[in-house]
Amino acid sequence: MVCWAVIVWWFDRYEKEPVHLLVVSFLWGVAPAVIISAITEVVLGLLSGYQGGPAPTGLSFFNLGIVAPIVEEGVKLLGVLGVFRIARQEIDGPLDGIIYGAMVGFGFAATENTMVFFSSQSVGEWVFLFFLRAMVFGSIHAMFTSFAGLGLAFAKYARDGRRAFLWAAGGFLAAVLFHGLHNTALVLAERSPAFVLLGLLFYGVGIILIVMLAVGSLIRERRTIRTYLQPYVEQGLLLPRQWEAAVSMRTRLMSEWEALGRLDLQTYRAVARMHTICAELAFKEKQRRLLGDDPHITLQIEKLSMEIRNLSTGKPPVA
Repeated sequence: MVCWAVIVWWFDRYEKEPVHLLVVSFLWGVAPAVIISAITEVVLGLLSGYQGGPAPTGLSFFNLGIVAPIVEEGVKLLGVLGVFRIARQEIDGPLDGIIYGAMVGFGFAATENTMVFFSSQSVGEWVFLFFLRAMVFGSIHAMFTSFAGLGLAFAKYARDGRRAFLWAAGGFLAAVLFHGLHNTALVLAERSPAFVLLGLLFYGVGIILIVMLAVGSLIRERRTIRTYLQPYVEQGLLLPRQWEAAVSMRTRLMSEWEALGRLDLQTYRAVARMHTICAELAFKEKQRRLLGDDPHITLQIEKLSMEIRNLSTGKPPVA
């Protein structure tokens, strides 16, 4: 799950989220989310008369296909909400919601998978479960909660409370829907292994949707950087080549890898920092446009502008 998390972290190209917030999100999924979900599901299972086990019965469909998805996605969503509350200034767009949702999901899957692995009765069963849960369905919990995080990210910048509620509720319902469909397919797989293919179909559709939304978010971030940094080029704070480097992912990577290829770590740090600051400045300007004048955002913009000015006038070159 850590490997999956690193892949998702790498995908966030323009402005990576603070590592400590990603770790906190992951750890929420590892322990609190699992414990709270397990206790809640046991209590609800006792109240409904469910005895456990995946055997296809009315109660198993109800508890595994409806109750478990609502409880688990609800508890995981609390972790994402906590991050949004603690570091609301770090949430710049839809991709951030996907990232934090995925981190909580990876943490949840890490604990859940470990518990399943320890329950294996043989080496062969352990290998099969590892392949199925860690490899084939390795990112499925991350996919579920990514929808909820995406909804929260859209809700943050909604124009009114009604739209914000609809975005947040829609993201959560999408997470519950895909989770419920997956669990239902696994219950049906007790009757016929062919239903595992149905689970794979639901998983594939969800992953394709999330990847498409993530790519769309990256394109949106590029437009944001291009639009909101243009005035700083006109003001002379940024050179045109620095602006182009901030906008172009290819140019960014080439300039950073060129410095690494020369083993010039000082230049690499300066170049990478310049690219990050430019993205942050663009997103803060967008926040100021959408949310109105905020002293905290204004102060951040001033600090970022000053850092760009210092890097631009110093050596080595920054782009």
